[in-house]
Amino acid sequence: MTTVLPPRETAREFRITSTSLWWWTAIVTTAAAGALHLASAAGAVDSGNLAVGFFLLVALGQFAGAAALFFASRGLLRRTTALLFTGLVATAALIGLYLLVHRTGLLADLAGQGGATAATGHAGHAVPVSGPVSLGAPVEQQNAFDALGAATLAVETVATLALVALLPRRWRTRAVDALCALGALTWLLWLTGVLG
Repeated sequence: MTTVLPPRETAREFRITSTSLWWWTAIVTTAAAGALHLASAAGAVDSGNLAVGFFLLVALGQFAGAAALFFASRGLLRRTTALLFTGLVATAALIGLYLLVHRTGLLADLAGQGGATAATGHAGHAVPVSGPVSLGAPVEQQNAFDALGAATLAVETVATLALVALLPRRWRTRAVDALCALGALTWLLWLTGVLG
């Protein structure tokens, strides 16, 4: 004869399991993003010390963040909303910075590349396009996403989702609203041709 657990116990077990899954997702993806930034540092040697230093600092920060998340998940560090929120803001800022650098080239001068994009060293070129993106004018097409950058962006997106899932319900709602607003702003910038 098999024993059936009451529905409350099953729901509680599911909550514990799903929470553990979100913790591990946040830990692994944050550490993976750090490893990808180390690879980016190695690939940015030709771009100058500023770019390499930036990638190394980001990698160090992400490894430290992954360690803090691990210790918090094990109860060795206090699980605070501030820890999760800091990780969320930092990861979202890195995604935004990636889009800014790769799709506009605005920060290329900081890396010593002049009119080129910081990550690849190649200048964008004007491409005549039609439709709502260009609004009838040629736009400057920045370099396509490279595989390493796309992988980093994907991993950081998953880390963002995991960190949002771990926030308390009240903060989770605010975080989702803020991320949706940032997404709408990004979409608007793309439609107007600011993000090529």
